[in-house]
Amino acid sequence: GNFSGSVDQAEGHYTKIGQNVTIWCHVRFSATSDGSSCSIASLPFTSTTFTYHHHAISQGYTFSDAEPLYPQVSGGTAELFWYTTGSGSSGDVVTYTEAGTDSNQITMSVAGTYKT
Repeated sequence: GNFSGSVDQAEGHYTKIGQNVTIWCHVRFSATSDGSSCSIASLPFTSTTFTYHHHAISQGYTFSDAEPLYPQVSGGTAELFWYTTGSGSSGDVVTYTEAGTDSNQITMSVAGTYKT
């Protein structure tokens, strides 16, 4: 996305069959005070638009600052965002600051399928 810190690992792969895109991506970045939304931009294809549905993605992450998270590709976008599930900011997009101000590095891996 629009991250202002440093990224030392980034890798991604995808397969598209018909309208289904399966993705896997991994990124490791520095802790930061960047308050912008934590995302992986430039997915290979724009997702289809749903009124009340987002494309769920599985994940793994290593950092200590945020509530439990879930990644999703919102309908009509080519970007994956992380959202919180905990109290306080439930359902909000996580910022880079929330993802890792107390860590030396933040590692996120995601995999899943979304529809185009």
